[in-house]
Amino acid sequence: MIREYVELGGDEKKMRKAADNMANSDEFTKMYVTVIAQADGIRTRFDKIGALSTELNRIDLSDAEIDEILKDIAKYDSEITQRIVVKKKGSENVARGLVAHQVDAKGTRAAELVTQPEDPTLALKKKGTREQQLEFWRTVGQLGDREQIIAAMQNVKKIDRWDIAAEYVNNNLLSSPDTHILNMYLV
Repeated sequence: MIREYVELGGDEKKMRKAADNMANSDEFTKMYVTVIAQADGIRTRFDKIGALSTELNRIDLSDAEIDEILKDIAKYDSEITQRIVVKKKGSENVARGLVAHQVDAKGTRAAELVTQPEDPTLALKKKGTREQQLEFWRTVGQLGDREQIIAAMQNVKKIDRWDIAAEYVNNNLLSSPDTHILNMYLV
């Protein structure tokens, strides 16, 4: 990956342009259409080979007709082979990109949570008065590593046993047979 980055010149502008292209260009955002079309093209040609292969079982075919069917099968076979190669290369490229997204995922998550805190009180402090901002950034400065930042900045609700019990009761009330029977007759 480093070699590829250096090929981009290690240039921040080039990297940002490539990243923006990946996030916003039609060829990337509509990639799923291309993948579906590829699969449909392969399937269609494979179905044609199946139909032509079945046709070869006819006993009334002349040698010329057999040769024509074999020629069509060879054409579809070649097209399928080419399309599969392209589809596999595309899949490998997408897989490489997805794996690359996992590089330093914790660092990215920590940066996201610092710049866009999920906890509403922290979000208010970050954009609040000078004193609130100072408190927010000093707190960030005291956190030792990415795991601490993630734990501190996420909007994690403390769950106690009463919350679990109340959720259990509500779920049972809503999904009990009595409730279903009442709903059927009330509708």
